[in-house]
Amino acid sequence: MSRVVLRQFFLATSLVVLYILVLQFQSFVAHPGFAERSGGRTMALLLAIPNAILFAIQVAVGVSLSLVPRASGAFRTGMVIAAGVTALLVIQDIGGHDLWQALERRQMGTTAEEVLPERFDDTTSALGGSLSHLLSRVRPEDIQQWPPDTPAHPGFQTITDPQVILRMSAVQKYSRSLSMLSPLILGGLVVGFCVWLGGIATFRSTRDERVLRLTIGWCLSVVTIYGLPSLSMSSLYTFSSPRLSLGWMIGPYLAALVPAALGWRALWRLDRLGGA
Repeated sequence: MSRVVLRQFFLATSLVVLYILVLQFQSFVAHPGFAERSGGRTMALLLAIPNAILFAIQVAVGVSLSLVPRASGAFRTGMVIAAGVTALLVIQDIGGHDLWQALERRQMGTTAEEVLPERFDDTTSALGGSLSHLLSRVRPEDIQQWPPDTPAHPGFQTITDPQVILRMSAVQKYSRSLSMLSPLILGGLVVGFCVWLGGIATFRSTRDERVLRLTIGWCLSVVTIYGLPSLSMSSLYTFSSPRLSLGWMIGPYLAALVPAALGWRALWRLDRLGGA
């Protein structure tokens, strides 16, 4: 494992976490009520760290892999980073439900009297929920109270169409499940671009090359981690219509998967040649 890659991974993670916490601090200053529910600004920022880390490590995959050395073992290094983060996302999704639920209740300052009955979307992971929807095992009453209450607020209309209720739940579960592929896709895009760049360009110094590769890594990381879920989910309102196939959700990931696979293949071939 390359020390340069590992060092850049932890550095990028730290920078992204710090950036998210700064944004959270601004939010707490503007709306102090959110921080007060968590027990003060300090406690609120501490509670925000786990979610920030979970997001940051995905960005760090692309940033760190932009500096994968063109030498023997490069493919293994890249796969360990990208597949390791992907595995972590899957593990936390399947086994971290209780932890994330407790963390959310603590952030919101929810008391025992305020806890609502947990339903399908609250008790299932993204992967487990997606499988249940694919097997058509989910009913409207699993997602919300059935029949729905009469809306208490003017201008707010409770969704009562069973198809819409099920599709909105499915879209959210599918979107979260697909997003777990982002680290592998991002890793392939970054290493492929950098391998291609190394084959067509010459640099006056290694520092120039390092700066350019890091810039590419940061740009592709932000665009991929933010862009793929946004393009896939599009609009929850749009996909709630039964006239539109949910198969469109996988389109952006398939489009990105092709160059990502070619990128991993290019790195594997370079690895076999000893980084020549």
